Amino acid sequence: MRKGKDKISQILDRYEKWTSNLISILQEIQNLYGYLSKDDLEKISEKTKIPLSKIYSIVTFYKNLHLEE
Repeated sequence: MRKGKDKISQILDRYEKWTSNLISILQEIQNLYGYLSKDDLEKISEKTKIPLSKIYSIVTFYKNLHLEE
């Protein structure tokens, strides 16, 4: 697990409507670390109650979002 998990919570706390802002949230977290890790996606899913499968499908659909390799 990488440092900065509380930064992810801070990013999520700035948004009221998580579902409609999910791409912006993902972009902010990616800008912070350079990519999105599995832990990041799980943290987002846990806090927002958005299914992990939906988050994963969005990340893999958009070419400007990158998973950890």
